[in-house]
Amino acid sequence: MTLTAVILLLLSFASVANAANTILFPVLAGGATTTQAGSGAGDNSDEVWNTMAIIQTGINDGTIPSTYGLTIDHTSLSTQSDMCDSAKVEAALNSALFLFLPDQEQFALFVCGAATESKAKIKSWVEGGGHIFMGKSDSSSDVDALNAIFGWDLSKASFTSTTFSRNDVNAAGTVFATMTPPDFQHSGSELGNCGTTPCLPIFTEGSAGGTDTTKYFLAKWNVGSGTVWHQASGDPFDVCPAAQVTFPWGDTHSATCTQSDDATWLMNLFVQLVVELAKLSTAENSTPWHTPDVIAAVVVGGSIITASAVYIFVHWRQHSQVKQPCDASVV
Repeated sequence: MTLTAVILLLLSFASVANAANTILFPVLAGGATTTQAGSGAGDNSDEVWNTMAIIQTGINDGTIPSTYGLTIDHTSLSTQSDMCDSAKVEAALNSALFLFLPDQEQFALFVCGAATESKAKIKSWVEGGGHIFMGKSDSSSDVDALNAIFGWDLSKASFTSTTFSRNDVNAAGTVFATMTPPDFQHSGSELGNCGTTPCLPIFTEGSAGGTDTTKYFLAKWNVGSGTVWHQASGDPFDVCPAAQVTFPWGDTHSATCTQSDDATWLMNLFVQLVVELAKLSTAENSTPWHTPDVIAAVVVGGSIITASAVYIFVHWRQHSQVKQPCDASVV
C-alpha cells in the first residue's frame, strides 16, 4: 500500500465522519393540496413551507449554529407513496441527522397498508439512537402517527387554563432550560395528552412549576437510545419570517405573515427544537472511537503506520468538523 493510498483511505474515513448533516423534512404531494398542510410556497397558511422558512432563516442568520452545517432534505420523501416504501424510508433516515415531521393536517403521512413496514423502520431507527420531532396538527394526524409508529395512546386534550409553565426538571440540560414558556393559546385549543405512555413534558398547562405529567404543549419521550419530541399546540398558521426566504435549492417562500409576539415565540421554538435535535444527534454520534485492542499495521515505504495512528488522525479530523459516526479499522 502506498502512502498516497493510505492518506486517501484516512480522508475517506474523515469524509464518512462528516457525511450526515441533513434534516430529513418530508414535504409530501398528495390529496387535494400541494403539501400535507397547504398550497405550497408563498401560501402563508401552508405550515410546511412556513416551518421550512423559519428553519432556513435560523440557518442563514446563525441562530442555528453553522458548526452543525445543517441543510434541509425536502425531496428524499416527497410523496405519500414514498412514505409507504420502507426501503426508501430507511435509506432516507440513515442518510439524515434527524427527522423533522411538520404539520400534516391536510392529509396523513401513512395512507397504505405497506406503511406498516415504514413505521417499523422509523421506530427501529429511533430505538437505535435516532431523534424525531412531530409538529402540531389541527387534526389528530400528529398523535395518530406517533401512536401508529410507537404503539402509544396519545390523544388531544383541551385547555383548562390560559397560562403555561416550564418543567425545570425535564428541561434541564436542554436548550429549553432557560426558554420562557408560552403565554398564549395559538391556532386551536388543543394540548397533548400522554395517556398511559410515560412522557417528559417540557411546557405544560398551569402555573405550578410545570408539574403536569399528563397534558403538554411540548413533551419528550426517551425511546431506546433515541428521543421523540411532540409540539401539541401552536401550529405555524400565518407564522413565518418577515423577510422573503430563498432556499439553497432555488425556491422562494415570499408569504406575508402577521408578525406578533406569539409568532416570534413559535418561530423561536422551531429554531430551538432544531438546535436541540442537532445537539442530541451530534453528541450521540461523536463518542470517540476506542483504540483498537489489537494493533494492526501497514508498511509504507519502509515506515509503519499503526491502527492507532489511523485512529488519532481520523479522530482529529472528526473533532475539527461536525462530528458524526465512523467505524474505521486498518488491517
